[in-house]
Amino acid sequence: STSLSLPQRENEEQFLKSTLRDCIEHHRGNSMILAGQPGTGKTLCVDMVLAPYVDQTHAEIRVLKLNCMSFVNSGAFIDTVGQFLLLETSSGSSSGGSGALLQKLLEASRDDTNSANGAPVSSSLSVNEKRALIGREYERRVLVSHGPQQQSKDEQVVVTQPRTGVNKLKLIVLDEIESVPDSVLLQNMLQWSKTRPLIIIGITNDANNVSMWKQGFEHQLSFSPYSKEQMKQILVDRLHRFEHLLSKPVLDFIAAKTFDSGSARTCLDIAEAAIGSVVYELSQTIKAKGDMEVNRDDNPYKVQLKHVQPHIKTSFTISAKIETISGLPSAQKILLCSCFKLLKMENKEFTIETLTSFYSKFKQHPELKEMVTRLSSQQIIDFCKRLQDNGLISIAVPRGVKTMSPKCKISMDLSENDMVSALGKYSWYTKIMEIK
Repeated sequence: STSLSLPQRENEEQFLKSTLRDCIEHHRGNSMILAGQPGTGKTLCVDMVLAPYVDQTHAEIRVLKLNCMSFVNSGAFIDTVGQFLLLETSSGSSSGGSGALLQKLLEASRDDTNSANGAPVSSSLSVNEKRALIGREYERRVLVSHGPQQQSKDEQVVVTQPRTGVNKLKLIVLDEIESVPDSVLLQNMLQWSKTRPLIIIGITNDANNVSMWKQGFEHQLSFSPYSKEQMKQILVDRLHRFEHLLSKPVLDFIAAKTFDSGSARTCLDIAEAAIGSVVYELSQTIKAKGDMEVNRDDNPYKVQLKHVQPHIKTSFTISAKIETISGLPSAQKILLCSCFKLLKMENKEFTIETLTSFYSKFKQHPELKEMVTRLSSQQIIDFCKRLQDNGLISIAVPRGVKTMSPKCKISMDLSENDMVSALGKYSWYTKIMEIK
C-alpha cells in the first residue's frame, strides 16, 4: 500500500503527484528540488510517484533517472543528457551511442559551415561544443515538433493528441545533485523547463546548504528528519509481518535510540537485524530439540532488548560514520579522501596548508581534473570546519591563534573500512589513493 511504500510522507507524495499530473495534462515543464538528510525518504518518494511512468513507451512522458556521482566527468554526463533530450525513438537509445549521436550532429553542422573552404572536421567534441550543440538542437527540435510555447503556466491548455519523439514530455531526476558534473548544462535545463516540455527533479542530502542548489528551481520540497512517533509508526507499518515478535517496549526503545538520526533507514535496519537474531536463535533451538519441543510463543523467541542493543552499538559506531560521509557534498567527500590519503602518506597529522597543496594537484591530474571542483584556500578551510563539525576530522589551532588558518593541524580517526564502505564506489577514490 502507499502508506507502506511512503511512510509518513503523504504530503510530499501528494505534492509530487499533483505537480506531475498538472505537467502531463498541460504538456509543460517544471522543476523542483527535494532536500533532506539521508534516510528521510526523498528517493523512495520520487521512485514510487514515477513508477507508473517508467518503461512505458506509449506514455505521454519519458523518464531518465541519474545519480550525479556515477559520472567520471562532465563529458559523460553531457552525453547521457543529450542522448535523452535529442533522441526521437521510443526506445530511448541508438545504435551509435550518445557520443556518436552528438558527433554526427556536430559534423553535419560543421559541414554546412566549412564545406565552402574545405576546413577539416575534428574527430572529437569539446565539452563546450557538446553543451552548445544540445541546446541548439533541443530548442530547434522542440520548436519544429511542438511549436513555440507561448502560453503562460496560468493558462489551461489541455493536450489531447498523443505525442512522440522529442515532442514528448521528458523528466530528468538528478539524485545527489550537489555533485552534478556540469552546472552550466543544469542551469540551461532549468531555463528550458520554464518554457519547454521538460521537468527537472533534483535530490540532495546537503540540507544545510540547499539554498545554493535551489537557485533556478521552481519549487523546493524539504524532507525533515523523522520524529520519534513517526519512527515508531514506520516500524509498525513496515514490520507488520513480524508483529508477533515485537512488543511495544521494544518498538519504543528502538525509536528512542534512533530518532536523533532522523533516518528511517537506520531505524529499520536495526529492527530487522534484531528480528534476524531471534529467528536465528529459534532455528538453532529447533535444530537441537526438534520442532515439536519448541513453543514459539515463549518470550525467549520474541525480540528483547538484548537482541537490539548490539545492533544499535554497531550501527552508531560504524554505520553512523559511513552514513555521515555518504551524506556529504561531493567536494567535501573528495577533501575528506584527500585528508585520509595524506594521513597514510605522512603517517601523522598534517597542516591545512599541506592539504591545500595536495588538493591543487588534482587540476593537473589527467583523470581527476574533470572530476573535482576547484577550491580556494578559504573554501578548503571552511570545508575543513564542516568536516570537523561532523566529527570526521580534528583540527588543532596553535596556541595564541584565535581563527583557523593554513597552519592549523589536522588529524582523523577513520578506518580504511569506513572510507572504502562510504567512498570506494567512486572512481576518484581509487585514483586519489594511488597518488604517490
